[in-house]
Amino acid sequence: MNLSGGRVVVIDLDPPGADPRARIERASDPERGIRVVAVSRDPALATLALAAGADFALLPRDERWLAGTLRRDQVAHPRPVDRTTPPSSPGRLVVEVPPEGLPLEEFERRVIELALARSGWNRSRAARELKISRPRLQRKIERHGLHPPLAGDDTPA
Repeated sequence: MNLSGGRVVVIDLDPPGADPRARIERASDPERGIRVVAVSRDPALATLALAAGADFALLPRDERWLAGTLRRDQVAHPRPVDRTTPPSSPGRLVVEVPPEGLPLEEFERRVIELALARSGWNRSRAARELKISRPRLQRKIERHGLHPPLAGDDTPA
């Protein structure tokens, strides 16, 4: 895919909404040098995007990609790992999701739990990392029944 010259518009086809083909056709304008790149995690949408005149980029979604990314991250930023260090790099929360998936509530609980563990249960820092307000984080902590670990307890929250 050659994207040199002109402007590029990226359209995410994953969220539900208006007809993706119509969105692509509205955004593209070859006369003004505007090219459209449609992105999705669903390879079946490639045919639709290409038929509408857009380039298509498949977003990664499998465990091999995640494992490779984590491996490259560890090579680029080596650090000692112990039981209290979550398997994430600064600025990025990585939550393992089993192949059969997780209910949204369970996924949210795991993300909040990981952010709190990374911040040493400092709610302000965890809220900043999650990009939500501190009161909102507090409500989510209460809703999920999360509690800080007891002093001397090695188990995660």
